[in-house]
Amino acid sequence: MDEELGDELDHTVETVLDNLEAVGVVEELEPSGPSTFILKERTGEYPMGEDVDLGAHVDEERERFLEDLHAREAEREAAPLADGGADESTLRGVASQALDVSPENLEDAMASGEEAERMNKLDKVVGAIKDSDEVEKGEGYDQIGFRNGALRYRLTHKAAGTPIRGGAA
Repeated sequence: MDEELGDELDHTVETVLDNLEAVGVVEELEPSGPSTFILKERTGEYPMGEDVDLGAHVDEERERFLEDLHAREAEREAAPLADGGADESTLRGVASQALDVSPENLEDAMASGEEAERMNKLDKVVGAIKDSDEVEKGEGYDQIGFRNGALRYRLTHKAAGTPIRGGAA
């Protein structure tokens, strides 16, 4: 909604909704279910349930990224740079720069940490690749992240102009 109305409002959508709620024109409805979801951007899936293993989903996308990385490296068989630095025009260079690690430590850096930390690293790497003018993102992997569920609002009886059981508008 921010994208649709952002240029037309002097305030954020959140502020407008808060103000409308304060004067009794709208009321917030609490959605049923969890307030936060996992989104696998590659598939559009929202893995849900108590038995969801975030780590397994993150590790799958990381492995898909690494397969693409290694396949491209095998095709390119790039020679090491004379200065010994990361070639920022390669997938490995963009990814290692995103995590601020040396290119040879990329795989270990992406695999280390708790599942949420690994997810953040994956998202950072994929985001840097998407933003890069030097390399293109492969189709076999994408970001995974937490998304907040949408809040819902409805007009109150006051706003709708309908009387509240036995009362006036």
